[in-house]
Amino acid sequence: MTIYILCGPPGAGKTTIVNKSMSPGDLIIDLDSLGKAITGQDLQGYIFNTPKSILDILIPLKSTLIDLAIHYHNDGYCRNVWITMGGARWLDRKRLVDRIEKSSFKLIVLEISHNTCREHIKNDITRGSWQLWDPRIKKWWNDYQPGKGDIIVSTNELENFSIFPKEEKPG
Repeated sequence: MTIYILCGPPGAGKTTIVNKSMSPGDLIIDLDSLGKAITGQDLQGYIFNTPKSILDILIPLKSTLIDLAIHYHNDGYCRNVWITMGGARWLDRKRLVDRIEKSSFKLIVLEISHNTCREHIKNDITRGSWQLWDPRIKKWWNDYQPGKGDIIVSTNELENFSIFPKEEKPG
């Protein structure tokens, strides 16, 4: 099957797309979910109240999970793999692509406007105050570099976007 990498600013809809698109037997690798699981906090608590040093645990953990998922995927032990990341910088996306280049993959960048991300966050009770997230959205856009091979989904396309045409969704 396929490894899907979804990138975009906070509130772009990465997790929503994965939740709508995944099927039983798929693997999902998401730093926010790992952070919540390890710290026992909700998303806002994990992001804003946990010492940055937690990343010393989370980043290697996510990297190891990606390596295992690629191995399982290539050996046919799992269907699809879903990886979410901010991925504003092309080099960060390229590093991941270089690790999975022998696998079937799609790199999807959600170029979702700052205002739309803010509205998504305002409507998500798990995120708390949108004002806390606003600088992170701004930073993503300041750091963003389009890259060769990116599948771009714009704000205008998001509402009707689907990973699979209706007749192709596995499961």
